[in-house]
Amino acid sequence: VRAFGFAGYLDTSERGIAAGVGRATILGKLRNVPVILGEGVDFLLDLSVLGIDEEMLMLGLDQLRRFRCVVDIDRRCLVFNGKDGAVVPFLPPDPTRRLRR
Repeated sequence: VRAFGFAGYLDTSERGIAAGVGRATILGKLRNVPVILGEGVDFLLDLSVLGIDEEMLMLGLDQLRRFRCVVDIDRRCLVFNGKDGAVVPFLPPDPTRRLRR
């Protein structure tokens, strides 16, 4: 958050714990952040900021539904606005990242 100059915009009233596959502290929320993914995919998004070291953007099922996304595993991409929409390729795996067991 500091690296991008957003520290002053962090709404800390929505702190908590994110739990699912793992657990992380929710530090707060950034509202109406302009997001650009690939060509032709731009939108405003409310982002929950997690207390983790890794930089990432995770779209939940609610966001995938909102933007009518199709996850195309064979083509390694996310397609926005249905099957004929804008294609955003998955990032390649990070060779330096170790899998946790």
